[in-house]
Amino acid sequence: PAATALAGWVTELGGGVGTAVVVAAAVATFLALRRAGDAVALLAVLAAVELTEVVFKPALAVPRPDGADLSGFSAVGVFGFPSGHALRGVAVF
Repeated sequence: PAATALAGWVTELGGGVGTAVVVAAAVATFLALRRAGDAVALLAVLAAVELTEVVFKPALAVPRPDGADLSGFSAVGVFGFPSGHALRGVAVF
């Protein structure tokens, strides 16, 4: 149960809201430390990741595995590759 809870938390951290919270905290920290260039770079990386996901998921159209629950997904979220969680994880974390 503890491992499942941890896995759920990590999954949420790699999602859009979790990443936004982490990036906002990092940007605020960079600005407080007068490192505006680092803040801008992080925001640019996040924008590039989101653009990559929006462009390449429909272009590649790789389906999710059979049995995947697709309820609540946008058109971009219907496809399985590239993984938004993986993209954000590599780029931001």
